[in-house]
Amino acid sequence: FAFELLEQLRMPEAAGHAASVESCEALLAALAEELRQHLRGTNPGSSERSRAVAARASVVKREPAAESAAAGPELARWSRRWNEALSRRAAESELLADAVEREESEIQVALGDLLREPRFIAAMWQSNPAMEVAVASYERYAAAKPGGAKTRQLERRFYAYAQRFAAKNETNSFFGP
Repeated sequence: FAFELLEQLRMPEAAGHAASVESCEALLAALAEELRQHLRGTNPGSSERSRAVAARASVVKREPAAESAAAGPELARWSRRWNEALSRRAAESELLADAVEREESEIQVALGDLLREPRFIAAMWQSNPAMEVAVASYERYAAAKPGGAKTRQLERRFYAYAQRFAAKNETNSFFGP
């Protein structure tokens, strides 16, 4: 199989949103570290420290921090950046969930097409004769419980075989150089 086979089994939009969520998480981690450094530099009994400790609770709970000019310009700026990062992460997470839902149905159709490909079935059987039973099981489970745990487990196995056949450089079965 050509490597392009895997392009049909990708979720490019979801991957982009997942990268954005990961970027937001990295920013939140950096902001949490920035707050820890700020806490180390404050006097133990000061009101600035108690406001920073309250902000630290927002970090632990992953919720918005109170924005107040009374907290001092540095902590107010930090709170604003924290809240913006949380908001961005929430928006990207929602877009990610929508993209996964949309693209998942597309790749399930592509996987179904692949499972009707005689050469793919023969190659899987040659690699593991039990895969013939797995294909029959998948058709039964997918019809009875689309999206069920067993269906998803079998889909992961088929995706792994597709990756293996597309990427492997050997002369076994129909695939290779």
